[in-house]
Amino acid sequence: MPKKGSVAIPRPIDLVGEWCITSMPDLVDYLSEGDTTPRISIKKTGSGGLYGEYEFGLSSGSLEGAIRPFGGDQVFLFGYEGMDEMDEVSGSGWAHLQSQDLLVGEFVETYGKFTAQRLPQKRRTH
Repeated sequence: MPKKGSVAIPRPIDLVGEWCITSMPDLVDYLSEGDTTPRISIKKTGSGGLYGEYEFGLSSGSLEGAIRPFGGDQVFLFGYEGMDEMDEVSGSGWAHLQSQDLLVGEFVETYGKFTAQRLPQKRRTH
């Protein structure tokens, strides 16, 4: 990440990857429901924005946004929409890099705060 003084300024590429959700204090029991590892996947658009998917418990959907200044920091502000069991959900959220491999954020209107650990990149086979 580039630095401005002593503060790291994230670039979109710094958030790209697969993230395993390790904590959602408001949904402790809900995280273990479902058949997959709770995760967030983030990709970079051609115009420098970010998009991806999320999946935890019985919820899954898409997210899209960009890195913006917020509260003195640079954060990934995003909108999301998807399904929670049989119900449509949508809202906004934010995510901030605490370190190269630790992401903290919040799905504001519905699910609450989360912590996620970067998953190692899969090796490509030729």
